[in-house]
Amino acid sequence: MSDPYLNNPFLTKRLSTHSYTEEQIIEFKKCAEDIHYFAENYFTIVHIDRGKIKIPLYDYQKKLLKQFEKERFNIVTQSRQSGKTTTTTVFVLHYILFNKDKTVAILANKGDTSQEILARIQLAFELIPNWLKPNVVEWNKRTVEFENGCRIMARATSSSSIRGQSVACLIIDEAAFVERWDEFYKSTYPTIASGKESKVILVSTVNKLNHFNAIRVKAERGENEFVPFEVKWDDVPERDEAWKDQTIANTSLEDFMQEHENVALGSSNTLISSWVLRNIITTEPIEIVDCVRYFDKPITGNKYIITVDTSHGKGLDYSVSTVFDITQYPIKQVAVFRDNKTSSKVYTRIIHNLGIQYNNAHILVESNDIGHTVVNELNYEYEYENLISEKTSNEKYALGVRTTKSTKRIGCSILSDLIANNKLIIQDENTVMELSNFVSRGSSYEAERGTTDDIVMTLVMLAWYTTIENFEYLSSINIDDLYQEKYTEIDDIIPPIMTTEEPTGYYEAGDYWVKP
Repeated sequence: MSDPYLNNPFLTKRLSTHSYTEEQIIEFKKCAEDIHYFAENYFTIVHIDRGKIKIPLYDYQKKLLKQFEKERFNIVTQSRQSGKTTTTTVFVLHYILFNKDKTVAILANKGDTSQEILARIQLAFELIPNWLKPNVVEWNKRTVEFENGCRIMARATSSSSIRGQSVACLIIDEAAFVERWDEFYKSTYPTIASGKESKVILVSTVNKLNHFNAIRVKAERGENEFVPFEVKWDDVPERDEAWKDQTIANTSLEDFMQEHENVALGSSNTLISSWVLRNIITTEPIEIVDCVRYFDKPITGNKYIITVDTSHGKGLDYSVSTVFDITQYPIKQVAVFRDNKTSSKVYTRIIHNLGIQYNNAHILVESNDIGHTVVNELNYEYEYENLISEKTSNEKYALGVRTTKSTKRIGCSILSDLIANNKLIIQDENTVMELSNFVSRGSSYEAERGTTDDIVMTLVMLAWYTTIENFEYLSSINIDDLYQEKYTEIDDIIPPIMTTEEPTGYYEAGDYWVKP
């Protein structure tokens, strides 16, 4: 006999007994074997216009459900309002109905979002026939558990959200919007990696050139285990060119490209154009040792420079050292150290060792704040010879360089030119992520709220240093060649005026040139 769970007529409590007709047993087997059959015959949704209806699966949903069943690792990039949550709900409901002893964890950047997904699964569960349902052991807005041993948890994404849990299927909704992704995923992944059949499903709309986009791009290149799947606006049958035109008219083309064409764009007013950033092809490190990502090992005879940005090592901003090969242009990023928990003492040793590794590289340390301590330790304790100094106003030299409004402004301007004109090769995906959030603030640029710019600042330091006369001596790069494209661009816009008057501006090849 079936007894209701907490007086809910749609739920049966533990130890309730069920009787099945022969027809129900046949239907049960059909549903277990065919997720499409189950969805189209027994899965009910609440339509905004038509109320409760049996779901008509779109073609893409049918393909995606089969991919979820077949593949362990899935990454789904999905246009807004295209049935993202419905597809997930169908899969999870089928998974817990026709398996035993499986735990599904639904995580989202906000706890309310994951709980909303669970609520839709609960509603769909209530509306299927009783003979398809296992008995209920627990039923609340964060957890449901059934007598067949299956359980669903809804949590916000945090480093401790499912720590210690045995999870058979991890679903991360709006994965592109999860903050502090590296920390979160590093603590979450072991709960999946321990099983041979455990699944990970990342589902999201697009949000800039961040961690989600990096995973997606690698999946498309076959560089990780994730199987990509993309849903665009026109995969939804009701949407046509008229709908597209109306949506663009009501928003903007840029919004449409990101929200419905799944084109990852950076923030508005970034130092580097989103379209330039999208064309940067990052590479996987050949080795990662003690938070140093190596992209190219040192080459005998090549010249290197390391630019250093220092944090307090308390888990907030990052300490970053970026190694560049400056033997010739294009200048190339070849290694990056990045960590936010390394003390300044340990960090100094890491910088010293990186410098030795890369042919006694010249090291440029931002000497503001704690950086002053780091550069002094490199000089006095390690007696590192190739430290770059800055000439002060009284014609003396000080170790490192102080970042001022002027040096930052110059560095940002030159960095934009170097990247746009392919004079600087970026290999590190974290660098591209930071550049996509490095936005205009007043007369300067800085990280968008909630993001960091520590790697970018090492690039800005390098860019500024290329304008210093000593850089040409260190690198053997002809500065005129480095900036020739920029010079040509300026001359095309504002050509000089030739005159026979005494020179008041520039002199070249026997002719007098003055500013117009």
